[in-house]
Amino acid sequence: MGDDDNDIEMALASRHAFIPTVTSETMEEAISQNPRRFTAIRDVEDTMATEKALEALLKMLEDEKNNTS
Repeated sequence: MGDDDNDIEMALASRHAFIPTVTSETMEEAISQNPRRFTAIRDVEDTMATEKALEALLKMLEDEKNNTS
């Protein structure tokens, strides 16, 4: 998970990044240019965004597990 400019390089090096809060135009641009590498959590406030990001990660892992079984 990341949320600002100093996390972009790490996020791009990862298989997939979950962004609970987009805090900069640069991060927004990276997300729009790499939609398969980022999941941005929208329309959620405060710590609920982190919870939603973790839920999205668990769903992604479950979907992958089901697709390989």
